[in-house]
Amino acid sequence: MFNIENDLPMPEMTSKAPAVDTAFRILDYLAKAPGEAGVSEIARAVGSSKGTCFNVLATLQARDAVTKD
Repeated sequence: MFNIENDLPMPEMTSKAPAVDTAFRILDYLAKAPGEAGVSEIARAVGSSKGTCFNVLATLQARDAVTKD
């Protein structure tokens, strides 16, 4: 289960870098989610595949942007 400690602002814009856009959608979702969320739940919420979501979360975790319990 992943979660984030602080709330990041999410400006409304279209990205030319889909992976970056997905990462910010994930961070925005986690910042607003009550507690923890699994990969399937996050993927559904941000409109991404589970594989893409997993890879983005792994990168965010490696950069200490999210934690996995």
